[in-house]
Amino acid sequence: MTPTELIADLRARGIILSVVDSRLRVDAPRGVITADIREWIATHKAKLMELLLRPPSPPYSYLCQRHTRCWRCAVHTDNYWVCGICHPPYDGQIVEWW
Repeated sequence: MTPTELIADLRARGIILSVVDSRLRVDAPRGVITADIREWIATHKAKLMELLLRPPSPPYSYLCQRHTRCWRCAVHTDNYWVCGICHPPYDGQIVEWW
């Protein structure tokens, strides 16, 4: 299992990893962390922290897979991402830019 896969697996179990004051923080429901999980986290701590500190990649938009300049639409209840190049917003639609 790669560190990226481990982070996803832990999130699915309700375990949240974060970096606080240059230290790896593990928040989990009581009894969820097994000895194997604890060992894996300790073994890959440096890589996990590197991944957690890396800025997120911009999402691809709902309507276009070519561009990464997107905005989240506030008009619909889904708040889906829309390509800002192919479908520029008009006033009142933007929730946030990416």
